[in-house]
Amino acid sequence: PAAPAAPPAVAADPFAGAGLLDSLADKPLAGFSAAPTKFEYNGAPMTPLTIATAQFGQYWGSCTATSSGSVQSSTISTLDAYMKKVQSSVGAHAVEAIAATSEGICAGSIG
Repeated sequence: PAAPAAPPAVAADPFAGAGLLDSLADKPLAGFSAAPTKFEYNGAPMTPLTIATAQFGQYWGSCTATSSGSVQSSTISTLDAYMKKVQSSVGAHAVEAIAATSEGICAGSIG
């Protein structure tokens, strides 16, 4: 009699082998390094520049590099929350939050 047919091969699951289906938590892939968590320029990270509003005013206009912007967010609802996010994600120091005009002043230094 003829030999029984071999069972069909089970396709390998590439995601299961990497452990990507073990949970719903974020998990970096092996072999990939994490991106820097703070702002960097030419490999030099931004460090908080701890100054007061009056000191910031003295530098205003004479800074070699400034950046202003306007941000709308569906996840950050207050100026204070935004300033905290800038501190934690960019690495700048929150100098002052001006609630009356919805303006925030942050300062940092590179190099």
